[in-house]
Amino acid sequence: MSACELFAELAYDRVIPHVFLATLPATGAPYITVISFTAFSLLIYASTGANLIVISQMCVSNPSSIPYI
Repeated sequence: MSACELFAELAYDRVIPHVFLATLPATGAPYITVISFTAFSLLIYASTGANLIVISQMCVSNPSSIPYI
């Protein structure tokens, strides 16, 4: 599932506001979720001082350490 689909599913489940389901009339793309994901990604990138090494170390290196929900 992509991050944009995650926002849409959270909006369907009423975890986040319904405004995240707004779509473009021409394409049907959920533009609010795309803008939100882009802004969040840019915020993370800026908070690391535009250092890709720091961002690459933010991911989990051992998948078995992820708790199963």
